[in-house]
Amino acid sequence: MWLFVFAAAFWLIYDQAGSVLNLFAAEDTNREVAGFTFPASWLQSVNPVLIIIGAPLFALLWLRLGHRVSTPVKFAVGLVLNGLSFVLMAAAARAAVGGDLVSPWWLVAVYAIQVAGELSLSPVGLSATTKLAPVKYASQMMGLWFLATAVGDAIGGQVARLADTWSQPVYFLTFGLASAALGLGAVMFARQIRALMAGIH
Repeated sequence: MWLFVFAAAFWLIYDQAGSVLNLFAAEDTNREVAGFTFPASWLQSVNPVLIIIGAPLFALLWLRLGHRVSTPVKFAVGLVLNGLSFVLMAAAARAAVGGDLVSPWWLVAVYAIQVAGELSLSPVGLSATTKLAPVKYASQMMGLWFLATAVGDAIGGQVARLADTWSQPVYFLTFGLASAALGLGAVMFARQIRALMAGIH
């Protein structure tokens, strides 16, 4: 249950890349290179490219750390990094106040932080779900794991409406700090959550 809540909270922010962040790319980002203005949608390719690059590195990291870093702590890392990405977006949005266009490197940095968070949470969550699920209900539990993404995206879609009424710096900072705070809370209760996992890592 706790991992489900953490995952839903993670995707709530992470999957705004295709909505709020893409609008920022289109409206507030300088996309001109050598006289050519590239489409804002091109920045959406940064995320999958970084995942392809980062996945083997994180796989190696988790293998080397072994059981020294528990699943709840990895989830907490994902939430904190997700939050920090929105704190950085708040800085980018503040730089764009007044109509100034900011460098696309702001978004590249945000996506890089988010990818690090995803690689701390998503594959770890898939693994934990298969291990924690009762044998007879493994498939159903995997469905519940993906339901966390759906729940996060559904709430995130409603939350994104606030970007139209709040200033961008306030919007990004509020949800960035909330995600980071939830991540820190996950760290504080990591031992209790790990006990509920009954020795499963």
